[in-house]
Amino acid sequence: MSKSILIFFSIFLLSSCKIFISKKYKFNQKFEFETRADYINFLQNKKGFTPSVIIYPDSAFYDKFLIDLAQNQLSVYYGCLVNDTMEIAKSALLKDNLNCAGRILGEIKKNIAFEGIGKDSSIVKSSFRDLKFRYLTNNSFFDLGLSTKKLKIFLIYGHALGTYFDSYFRQVNKFYNVNENETDLFIITIDPVRRLN
Repeated sequence: MSKSILIFFSIFLLSSCKIFISKKYKFNQKFEFETRADYINFLQNKKGFTPSVIIYPDSAFYDKFLIDLAQNQLSVYYGCLVNDTMEIAKSALLKDNLNCAGRILGEIKKNIAFEGIGKDSSIVKSSFRDLKFRYLTNNSFFDLGLSTKKLKIFLIYGHALGTYFDSYFRQVNKFYNVNENETDLFIITIDPVRRLN
């Protein structure tokens, strides 16, 4: 077989896999919701999210938040915060692949046992306080200071990611349900919800 035919088949197979994976996981879905109620209903019934924990960046901070995500290569896991200025540092293993659902869940499990606040370098400064978020359900401002739980887990959701991370979201939610005495779970949607009625 000639080299050009091998290259053609390689490109064809890679393209076919990309198309298959894109269709299977419904990547790049258009955000076509018209009302906030429809979107909330979708997140609750299709994704299993509790509406009261879904927040979104205030319009004045939306671009800043997206830039922060891009600079830190975050797409599904924002991190575990102790409060609005302190975050538990991501491990080297997680930093090696920030989108690996298994590593993220392992990191969250490790973080709940963390007792080293002020004792070592596992706590880093967080820029979370520099951002403003609103609750999706009622548009009121989100205040992390109201949480009295030891650990605050923040996940990131975007409709364009399709169903690829659905099992991961279910696993983290299951972990949260078992550990809700010590944790709070918040889901930050990066979808353009401010334009919804």
